Amino acid sequence: MIDTTITSAVMGSSHMTKLLKAGGWGLQLFYSIVTLAAFIALIVNITKLGSSGGNPQARSNALRNILISGVCLAVLGSLGVVYAVFVSLAMG
Repeated sequence: MIDTTITSAVMGSSHMTKLLKAGGWGLQLFYSIVTLAAFIALIVNITKLGSSGGNPQARSNALRNILISGVCLAVLGSLGVVYAVFVSLAMG
């Protein structure tokens, strides 16, 4: 069980609000760059899968890399939701 008085004191403080306002753009920039890089890696690996032809080793590598890129995008998506919930709690 979460103690609501401690949670509200931490999340509702003016210091947390100032921190999120000042450093929020940096976090969003970093998040955007990483998401874009993961999306580009996914596109590149899909292209490699298409060009693998009959080579089973290249096909296996491309499929593994597509899976890794997809998992990275899923994790980044979930981090975006967690960050949005955190900001909504902090900002009130």
